[in-house]
Amino acid sequence: MTVDARRIRWSPGRGVLVLDGIDLDVPAGAFVGLLGPNGSGKSTLLRLLAGVRRPDAGTVRLDGRDLHSLPRRAAARRIALLAQESSTEVDMTVLDAVLLGRIPHRARWGPLGGDDVRRAEHALALLEVAALRDRRWSELSGGERQRVAIARALAQDPDVLLLDEPTNHLDVRHQLAVLELLAASPRTVVAALHDVGLAARYCDGVAVLHEGVVHAAGPPAAVLTPELLEKVYGVGAEVTTGGDGRPRIDLTPLGAW
Repeated sequence: MTVDARRIRWSPGRGVLVLDGIDLDVPAGAFVGLLGPNGSGKSTLLRLLAGVRRPDAGTVRLDGRDLHSLPRRAAARRIALLAQESSTEVDMTVLDAVLLGRIPHRARWGPLGGDDVRRAEHALALLEVAALRDRRWSELSGGERQRVAIARALAQDPDVLLLDEPTNHLDVRHQLAVLELLAASPRTVVAALHDVGLAARYCDGVAVLHEGVVHAAGPPAAVLTPELLEKVYGVGAEVTTGGDGRPRIDLTPLGAW
């Protein structure tokens, strides 16, 4: 499923403009990384792409159809959003937390079925947290909660995954495992990422947000140049090409704090 945004503008009010004329094209099945410094609008853009917020101007479309023309339940079947901090309002088991992702697929007020449980258990296995299925949410570490939250998004069986810092709280092994899983997924994936090196390694494309606009977008090798990284992030960068043709990025600070 394709995702595109046209001339997206959004402000929380008080004269603050967070996004100003954002254009974004995400091909079906692509893994696109949203990059940019803190406060550049990555989280806001993900919420707009998910339909959680409405833009002040502009349009978000799924396969060419205006997102806000879809019934809410239909949109929930197609899009899963992982927020930067995931929580549950009640302390439940890990399996029950992942089964929340099946709600859009259940008949209204209908019970869970065997297929729902199978999909939830499969998602837990993919994220290597199947052994935690009967643990309480409150008993999990930050990294365990993050993997369970990603499993919940996968159990939703969406066409589009929108992920805000999916590697948050994860150790290095699990960061790589999650990004490999996303890169291999047939779904359309858009993820806000802080680590430009990991984005260069795993993403099909990147969009760099800076001062409320998409400063550059395209394949990582074309976008993540030393000049761009210095302008947007204020860092020095040495960019080389690995054996797989993808850029390898070594960052150094510029100046003092």
